[in-house]
Amino acid sequence: MRIAPDNTITVLVKHLEMGQGVYTGLPMLVAEELEVAWEQIQVESAPANAKLYGNLSWGGTAQGTGGSSSLTNSWDQLRQAGATAREMLIAAAAAEWKVNPSTLKAEKRPGHSCRDRAKGQLRPTGEQSRRNHRL
Repeated sequence: MRIAPDNTITVLVKHLEMGQGVYTGLPMLVAEELEVAWEQIQVESAPANAKLYGNLSWGGTAQGTGGSSSLTNSWDQLRQAGATAREMLIAAAAAEWKVNPSTLKAEKRPGHSCRDRAKGQLRPTGEQSRRNHRL
């Protein structure tokens, strides 16, 4: 996953789109965990590299799509990736605003992903991702 300065989030999908909706369903998992608008999501096919993108349903030794394995194979990976990124964005905003991360909340707003509950401050997703390079 990549978060760009323009607030777009690119999700690498390791399964091929062959009409079963993996280019929609899998990136939606990331969008839900990040609490970002679907319009911010872009999809790219993962490069050929079975070591990094192997289908775990097939033992992780081959990269491919089949047997209705795409969603079940990537569910945990993408939810964890989205949740980890969300927590990193919250940590970056908390550090910048000098507040406890527990006072911040990820919110689904176009172009933003973090709000300070007390102050109402919003942090653009892309700006937060730039700050995460320091975490």
